[in-house]
Amino acid sequence: MQASIEPVSLAEATPCPSGVTALLSNVLCGDFCCGCGACIAVCPRNAFQLRADGIVELRPSYDTVLCRGCFLCARVCPSLEEGSRRRFEERRAARSPVGLGQTRATVRAWATSNRIRKKASSGGAVTGLLLWGLGSGLFDGTVVTGRNAEKPWLPHPMLTSDPEMVVECAQSTYAITPALTAFRNQQGCGSSDSVAVVGLPCHMRALARIEQLRGLLPWKLPKIAVRLELACSSATLISGAKSLIQTVCDVRLDQVAEVKYREGDYPGCFCITTKDRRKVSVPFWQMVTHFQQFKPWRCQVCSDWVSGLADLSFADGTDDPFSLSRSGQTGVRQSFVFVWSRRGEDLLRSAVETGYLGCEESIFKANAGLELKKKRLAEATKVLNGRGNIELLANIHTRQWAL
Repeated sequence: MQASIEPVSLAEATPCPSGVTALLSNVLCGDFCCGCGACIAVCPRNAFQLRADGIVELRPSYDTVLCRGCFLCARVCPSLEEGSRRRFEERRAARSPVGLGQTRATVRAWATSNRIRKKASSGGAVTGLLLWGLGSGLFDGTVVTGRNAEKPWLPHPMLTSDPEMVVECAQSTYAITPALTAFRNQQGCGSSDSVAVVGLPCHMRALARIEQLRGLLPWKLPKIAVRLELACSSATLISGAKSLIQTVCDVRLDQVAEVKYREGDYPGCFCITTKDRRKVSVPFWQMVTHFQQFKPWRCQVCSDWVSGLADLSFADGTDDPFSLSRSGQTGVRQSFVFVWSRRGEDLLRSAVETGYLGCEESIFKANAGLELKKKRLAEATKVLNGRGNIELLANIHTRQWAL
């Protein structure tokens, strides 16, 4: 089981002389990193790197005295945010029955292409929207997540304009993903003027902060045409996939050629293909159960299944894919879509009218992932109460540092 570092108390936090030390003392050393990659993307000194489990750490060779004091890393970190969180709380003023906030519409959607539906986790609505946007010229690039070619259990964020690559990245990745590093990694390798970004709630929160600092970044940030958010009950450390491959699938890592998290009939299964073309599968419910041992502490105290900062948010069209998988039954590949903005509403309508997506009105009532998020947060509250650190939980999204 992955051990978690003891969380720090806000009561003990003090103003920091640099952005690097702010992240070290208040996020990284307290195990509050969500692995979004924002700090790696914006640091002009290249101070940060990813650990083997997907969490950010300071480069061993980096001397903190080299920090120029721009505080970009601390200002984009979703664990040290304040502005974008306030915006979401304002949206929550008019609460919906399930506490998600006021949406413009809720629908079920799916890609009309059989190929995309088969490749995707739950209907391919996100992929269909991306293909429509690229084809219509609404944006000329997309931030998506594929797999590392040499180590396919590792996520590989990228900014691409290739429709075929978008289709290849259609399936969800159940692992911590530094999606926002795609912006920095793309510099010098061609550029996009307008992009769509696919990410989790933590990516949406960090992206909102990055946009506010557009003129201060060490690279050119393209226009963000649309934000597409994947609902998230929690991310999983990279060690989770490695453990599943080695201990449950009984396959050595050096023999893995391909990794898929939701392959086959809905709700799918974790499937690896070995270099000798042998396939080994694990039911979705068993994968999810195994991954419970490998959750970052930050995900345990995150209250957002969706952030409210995207244009559209997507969740499984089935209320409880875990129970469906455990029962051995299959379901229809569809996504539940939350429409948050006029831009998202227009995008969805256009994709349906041009035949990229199928769509039907639907009322959202419940989702097992949302309930799991609430349960984890309640459990974390008890833990923090026991440590006398409840102030941390109350302020985790509204920290204000003397930057």
